[in-house]
Order: sequence, then C-alpha cells, then structure tokens
Amino acid sequence: MGNGELCETILFFCLECFISIIEWMVRYFNHYAYSYIALYGKSYLASAKDTHYLLTYKGVDALVNDCLIGTALGMYAMFVALFSAFLSYMYLRFTKPGYNDNGTYYAPVVAFSFMVGLQICNVATTLIKSGVATFFIALAKDPEVFETSYPDRFNDIFNSYPDVLRKLRL
Repeated sequence: MGNGELCETILFFCLECFISIIEWMVRYFNHYAYSYIALYGKSYLASAKDTHYLLTYKGVDALVNDCLIGTALGMYAMFVALFSAFLSYMYLRFTKPGYNDNGTYYAPVVAFSFMVGLQICNVATTLIKSGVATFFIALAKDPEVFETSYPDRFNDIFNSYPDVLRKLRL
C-alpha cells in the first residue's frame, strides 16, 4: 500500500466518523422534535425551534436521561434475546425433532431466535423511549401540570432532581 493510498484511507475513515456523528446528532434531535410534534401538535419547524431551545437549556439532562433509559432498555432487550435463544435450545434439546437428529440445527435456530427476540423487543421498547422523551419534554415545559395531577410522584422526582422546577420559557 502506497503512502498516498494510506492518506486517502485515513481521510475517508475520519470523514466517515464525522458523518456518523452528524447522523447521530440529527437522529437525536429528530427524536425530540417528533415528540414535540406529538405532544403539542406544532409544525416541524416550530417543534424544531422549541427542541433546539430545550436541548440548549436542558441538554445534558436530556442526554443523561436518554443514556440511562437506552442502557436499561438495551439490557432488557438483550435479556429477552438470550432467554428466547435459551428456550429454543431447550426445545431442540428435549423434544429431539427429526430434522435435528445429528445436531446441525442448534446454532442456526438459536441464532435466529436470538435475533428475532432482540428485534421484537427493540421494536416494543421504542414506544417506551418515545414516551420517556415526551414525558421529559412535558416535565421541562410544564412541571406544574404534573405536580397538580400527581403530587406524590412529583415529590419523588423533585427529591431526586430539584431542577425540575426550572421550566422552559418559550
């Protein structure tokens, strides 16, 4: 490999990293913008402006919120995938189906059930992630509504996160 090819490879690698970071930022921003649209029914541009303000005002809190929720839901999805793979292995082991007499189908069936379990659980937990983002937006914009409706739960949140009362001023 020549010196010029090495420089091109390094340049394309850096460019690919930069593009993937930009893509992650756009997806992250759109996640909150679409939650804003669902919650308040505004247009995309108005929601994007409000989302920009939200992320500049409470950006680190939103990032920590998403990291905690994403990690917990990812671990749950991994557990479901491992459990479904285990169940498929146990099924093949104890029922001894005719197509698996010589044991060649253990790996494909277990891998397939792992992937199916993981994907189904990821689809189902997407709803929870969207709900958490919507709740974060609603709590950031109007914490008084939640405090009036659910005072005990609001006190639990307030005890853990006193900045909840700093609402957005749009």
